[in-house]
Amino acid sequence: MPAKSRKRGVSAAERYQVGQVWTFADAPLPDSKVIIGSLDDIPQFGLVVSISVINVPVDGVAPGSTDIIDIEHAPMAPEFLDECLIDLIGFHPPPRNFETLRNNWLEANAKEGAGIFTIGVRDLISIYQDGIRQMRSGD
Repeated sequence: MPAKSRKRGVSAAERYQVGQVWTFADAPLPDSKVIIGSLDDIPQFGLVVSISVINVPVDGVAPGSTDIIDIEHAPMAPEFLDECLIDLIGFHPPPRNFETLRNNWLEANAKEGAGIFTIGVRDLISIYQDGIRQMRSGD
């Protein structure tokens, strides 16, 4: 059952805390999890929940192989997380490059209006998987 249905009437700022580890709907692997990395109040968006998605499978470099990666930073609209996060299972810091990538995004947002994701976690993963496939194939 999505987190939203268990937390009616609670704001996203109260629902989510830095370091939370969540399972999510349609996770590609049992070990794929979402880590809440930061909560930022951005004037044009309101609350932005930046996440990491760990243990994401992508096509490997060798034909038929699979690599496991982490999506280290993705700024998300909280209502889309509400729809796909299932169980809070613990606390863990985000991957090591999270803070650098978050700061880069905050700077780009301030200068150029960088956006946020308004999709679920599974769709976010698909975008990353497709992008990696294209980079590796040279398209």
